[in-house]
Amino acid sequence: MKASAEEGFHPTLVFHHQVKEAEAFAAGLHRVAGRVHAADPGLYPRAVWADWLCGEHKPLHRRRVLDEFSRGIAADGTVVEKTFPGSVRVLGEGVDTSRCDSVYFADVRGSMPDLVQAVGRALRIRPGEGKVAALVVPVLLGPGETADSMLTSRAFGGLARLLEALRAHDARVVEALAEPQARSRVTGVQTRSGQGDDEEREGPDAEGQGRLSVPARQLLKFSTPRNPAQLTAFINLRVLNPEHAHW
Repeated sequence: MKASAEEGFHPTLVFHHQVKEAEAFAAGLHRVAGRVHAADPGLYPRAVWADWLCGEHKPLHRRRVLDEFSRGIAADGTVVEKTFPGSVRVLGEGVDTSRCDSVYFADVRGSMPDLVQAVGRALRIRPGEGKVAALVVPVLLGPGETADSMLTSRAFGGLARLLEALRAHDARVVEALAEPQARSRVTGVQTRSGQGDDEEREGPDAEGQGRLSVPARQLLKFSTPRNPAQLTAFINLRVLNPEHAHW
């Protein structure tokens, strides 16, 4: 909800590995929506729509869910600002993800071919349409872990696997993250807010460890700032050379 509100995502496809988790996630979003709206009505919408589909659902149910999702109107007639259609292994069966601008990977388990397919569905666009696809990955830190535990924490394993899947589609965009000192030839990159972003205006980061190129900064964004040197080590060790990683 926080990422969706702050980044302006709509709608967000939610990817799950197990049916029970998809069902619980959809129910949880409905409960949370009212509370977060009351806490910050300027940021969070009053009502959201969330449901889920799996391969065992009947065609009639599937059509109803997809109709509510596409129209942005809940079964009781409520018009919602954000929709979260959950999917459990039905990404290739009737879920038109071209209208989604973001995918939330609630679960990054499953085989690498499944993840590569899921990433591909997120990146799919309609002919002649430009689109920015956002892939959202939660990192749930364990006791005693901090955001600086990227190289050793299993909590970042899901992010590493998803970057591996993204690399299967375009190795260059992921490998660019391993070169934080590389100067970008791209200027004036447009962000979601419409603000131009030019590397020439960027100074060293807070810890004096250099800066990320424009494409790298546009590709990977964390809820809290990351040290570029640490990010380089993470990409090199856990994404480009995972066979050398030690726990």
